[in-house]
Amino acid sequence: EAKLSEATELAAKERAEALAEAKRLSDDLTESTAKVVEVTAGKDEADKQAVGLKVQLDDTKRRLKEAETRSAAQRKQAEKAMGDAKTQNQRKVAQLQTQLEKKKSDHSNAKAELTKMKAKESEMDLKAENDARLHESMLAEKDTQIFAIQRDLNNKTQAMKAKEAELEKLREKLEETESEIVSLEAMSKVVGAEKEKQQALFESTLSDHFAKHGDLQGEHDNVRAEFEAYKKQQEEAMSDAIAKMEEYKAIVQQVHTKKHGLLRKQTRKKRMFGQAWHVKHFTLVGATLLHKDVPKEGKPAGPEKAFQMTVDTTISQEHTEKFAFVVKTGDNELVLKALDQAEMDDWVKEITASLAAMQTSSSDERAQLAQLASLGSGAAEEDDEKE
Repeated sequence: EAKLSEATELAAKERAEALAEAKRLSDDLTESTAKVVEVTAGKDEADKQAVGLKVQLDDTKRRLKEAETRSAAQRKQAEKAMGDAKTQNQRKVAQLQTQLEKKKSDHSNAKAELTKMKAKESEMDLKAENDARLHESMLAEKDTQIFAIQRDLNNKTQAMKAKEAELEKLREKLEETESEIVSLEAMSKVVGAEKEKQQALFESTLSDHFAKHGDLQGEHDNVRAEFEAYKKQQEEAMSDAIAKMEEYKAIVQQVHTKKHGLLRKQTRKKRMFGQAWHVKHFTLVGATLLHKDVPKEGKPAGPEKAFQMTVDTTISQEHTEKFAFVVKTGDNELVLKALDQAEMDDWVKEITASLAAMQTSSSDERAQLAQLASLGSGAAEEDDEKE
């Protein structure tokens, strides 16, 4: 189209030039004819000029015809090029139309495939959620079974340890008795030999003893009186020591282990299907709840954590879970669950007793600890004196 437009403009320009030239020649011819008419004397010269002008006019007409011919050829060539270009454009449009239809078909297929994949993904998510819920329920049942088995195992282990402790005590008593028997036999032999020596010495010094009997009797009475006074003093000191020891036992009893066993502890962070429960081994020591993971086969139990209770600690049995109770100190709390009602009541009773003892005996403990410290220093001094 650009070439055709350019050829058309060129042909129009050449035609305009040819017309302008023809008009100029025509004006010259007209002027010359007028001059011929006016000047008869120069007729031959005017004829010559007219012939020349006619020749020029014919040449101009020929040039104009050639320009028109060239313009027509260029126009045909431009039209042919435009036709070829149009044909090529139509082919390209047809190819692009085919590709567009193919792309639309592929897009439709991909869209259908994506819809199927989304549906399949939804089914897989639903199946995964159902499997996770089933796994959670099975895990809870297994935890309950493990909890019961571990509780029975701990009870049997404790009973076995108690039996072993009793057996060890009996063995120690037996060894002590055997040692005492051996010591008594050795002492008996030593006493027998000493008795013979003393008998001989007694017979040799009997006369001297009779002489000094009066003086010795007086000294004996004085020593006996001093011994009785010393014995009474020691009995009073022993009574005081026993009383202080009982107070010490009462103090120590408050920080000794009061209860231990397995409980389920609720996690603090929420998960996809709610908060989970984990079996932990808990120990109530004084006013502290110690807990750690239950040791598994081939794995250590892990570090032990402490939940410290204060006089402001509260315990509540109001919870949606069965056999669950909450121990709370300020913003820190433990949500625990026992295996049955009896176990929960036992734990609540022991924790409540620890809190009550802690609330009523804070000042008494300080006084008793001071007395215990003085008692320990006095006992150490007596041991040093004996040594």
